[in-house]
Amino acid sequence: MKNCIYLIWFNLKKIFSDYKKIAVIFLVPLVILGGTAVVFNKDNNIDSPTAKIKLGIVDLEKSSTSSMLLGTIIEEETLSNLMEFENMEESDAAEYLKNNKITAYIVIPESFSTGLLNMENPPLKLCSNGENMFEFLIVQKTVEGFSKYVNYVEICTSAEYYALRDMGMSQDDAIDVNEDISYTLIFKTLGRKTFFETVPVYNFPSVSSFVYHGISILVLLLFFMATFSSMEVIEERDSNITVKIGMAGKSVFSYLFSKSLAYSIFNSFCMSVFILIFIRVSGIVLNLGEVIVFLLSTAFLLNSFWILTGALIRDKNGFTSISSVFNVMIAFVGGSFFPVVLLPYSISRFAGFSPNLLLSKILVNMVYGNISMMENLVMVAGFLVSGLLMIILSSILVGRSEYK
Repeated sequence: MKNCIYLIWFNLKKIFSDYKKIAVIFLVPLVILGGTAVVFNKDNNIDSPTAKIKLGIVDLEKSSTSSMLLGTIIEEETLSNLMEFENMEESDAAEYLKNNKITAYIVIPESFSTGLLNMENPPLKLCSNGENMFEFLIVQKTVEGFSKYVNYVEICTSAEYYALRDMGMSQDDAIDVNEDISYTLIFKTLGRKTFFETVPVYNFPSVSSFVYHGISILVLLLFFMATFSSMEVIEERDSNITVKIGMAGKSVFSYLFSKSLAYSIFNSFCMSVFILIFIRVSGIVLNLGEVIVFLLSTAFLLNSFWILTGALIRDKNGFTSISSVFNVMIAFVGGSFFPVVLLPYSISRFAGFSPNLLLSKILVNMVYGNISMMENLVMVAGFLVSGLLMIILSSILVGRSEYK
């Protein structure tokens, strides 16, 4: 126990004496957080259901059918809670968009309703000024969802049309039936408000983009900082330090455990400084003690994980490449760069497996008081036990490779 405490103290002194590493660790996150504060204003609550996205509607067809279709879509419950529509001329819409009074405007072509009922599916024109990226992506996904629905209607009516023709019905009669079915499917279904399925997300409060991305970036930085312990173990192994530890009769477990814990303390200290700056800028209030304890256990788990990974890889260049690719991938899939809801479906369905997203959600809920003290203690205990098991396994692997 005494040797382990000495090793922890020795590693801490060694870490804090590396001024270049400390400068990089502190300066890079501060620059990134500063850029985040500039790009995402702390009061930008685009996730809030009370802040509706403003859209312009330009109806070039101006027929009773197009008016009925637009009215049905605009009055749809999910859309009306999310977006605010305003009918206007195209010149006015362009001017509103130029002055950022609306996020985008949709142009309904002159042949829209007739083409829709005749399976021609004319495209909607969606115009944006390139700003309000997240809001525009939400609108774009909504329009794409409508287009997919129309495509399915087209498939059904097309099959019906050819079936009627095979049964001997004339082309004109088959077209009339086709129009009736298209009209019924589109208007009746939308009229029953079944266009969207609402799936509530619990225990994830509405936050500003600055808070969302700020916490995600801090988690990503923690993942990168945790790799330093493993790289140092690999360097010391290449310098035969681990062999000398074994020859001196010292415990490899104590060596690896002290290394992981020392770097965990250092990582927690750095993260605490970043979080203090972050909450100062964002204005959020949190129980810093609970957060620090959680960060310490998380840092221990991550350092132990990377030490185990390094013991398996045993090459510094290989470890650096694999850890960098892994961290970038989980950050992208976990929504550090773009919110998960705005990622392509083929990517977003893997978001639940991203430890980056998991830790970000835990921290966000911890900030907003959605995690109790008992839940926090259970997570801390689980992380510490898991990290300890990884250190035991790492010591077995290092011992076998060095002393066989």
